[in-house]
Amino acid sequence: DVTSLLGHELRALHAEALDFHALLARYQRLRSTVIVLAKVWMHVSDIVLPVLLRNKAHGERLVNAVQLLFTVMPRRKALRIVDLSSSAFHDRITRIKLRCGLSPLDRCFARHPLQLALREVGLIKDLFADPAFHCWPACSIYYHAARNLGLGIALSTFYKYVAALGLKRSWPKATRKSIGIRASKPNEFLHIDTTFYEFQPQVKAAPSCW
Repeated sequence: DVTSLLGHELRALHAEALDFHALLARYQRLRSTVIVLAKVWMHVSDIVLPVLLRNKAHGERLVNAVQLLFTVMPRRKALRIVDLSSSAFHDRITRIKLRCGLSPLDRCFARHPLQLALREVGLIKDLFADPAFHCWPACSIYYHAARNLGLGIALSTFYKYVAALGLKRSWPKATRKSIGIRASKPNEFLHIDTTFYEFQPQVKAAPSCW
């Protein structure tokens, strides 16, 4: 009942009501902004998410962003937005906490003892850096190391570590000739094309074309 209020009391009540209206308008604008951002994310998530999930360089940034979402929404909804299961998210956190600079896979040797030893990793690096093997395929290097150097791992494991170490083969480029053989005078080059025809066993004919 405002009839029982004095002038300054009514003024204070109006000022409080105006503050509430301003606060409501600001949060309404914030709500519309959040809705627009959510719509934009829904349009581009199918393009952005595969890149974020495959690229290991962005793994820590993705985990930090998900943890930031946990502060404003339930965990299940936040994980659904980034298309991660709870077990996959916790696995990423564990890898970040137990990151080891000595391991080529950035995993702790105590928690993951089945990794290759530093000697074996160094052997693979040395083989790829050796100029004598520059033209060898990766599988040939593997079999050479397994037979002669005591590398006791599977071929699939060898390929996995080659990819993790960023080792690549540098194949020499083939020389392509745009101009064929050109003769400057008659009979300078001779070309012979021979085809053998077998009419019956042990009987062949070889017509020639000069």
